[in-house]
Amino acid sequence: MGIKPGELIVNIRQINELADQIKYNNDCTVLKLILDEHLDSVRDLFDDIIAEQKELIDKYLPISQIPSANPAAIVKWIKKQVVTNVSPQLAAAVLYTVALILLAKAIKRLKEAIVDAVKRLPECALELKDQVLDTLEREVDLLIQESLANVKDAQDRMIDIIQSEVEVAIDAIVTDTVETFEETYQKGLQSIQKANEQLQAVDVDIPPEE
Repeated sequence: MGIKPGELIVNIRQINELADQIKYNNDCTVLKLILDEHLDSVRDLFDDIIAEQKELIDKYLPISQIPSANPAAIVKWIKKQVVTNVSPQLAAAVLYTVALILLAKAIKRLKEAIVDAVKRLPECALELKDQVLDTLEREVDLLIQESLANVKDAQDRMIDIIQSEVEVAIDAIVTDTVETFEETYQKGLQSIQKANEQLQAVDVDIPPEE
């Protein structure tokens, strides 16, 4: 089972606390002990994160495929049901992406704290290597890009379904960069939710079974 966004936030808080401990400590032995005890747990986060990404992709995105059906009223009803099911999962994917971005910032802050410690205490340089954090930075950046792509995929499918039934302008979440995502995800979620409400209000006249 993967890690949830709320659990990830707790881990991010711990990483920031770890950075503070390193920043304000001047004892090489203590600094090395702090890193030895905590860096492995930071690294373990990634197995949980990858598992959560896989769960989101495998479990939820496939249900945004519309099966062929006839008559047209049944197709319309199916579209409404699909959007209803996918909408909360898009919101979850967005929250997960936000948490990943916060994780990336926390890892960067931790790395900067180690670099600063080495500058303050050059005798600690060999013991406070940050190659592990270089790897973590690269891995979390890749996860963020994958997560942004998942958000775009789910969002695009939802918008296509909604706009095939309702004439509505949607302010989509912009997933080109972390910065544009952070600037637009709240407004985008609200816009998609309003559009979904309009879709759900569409009358569906399914003929009775004969």
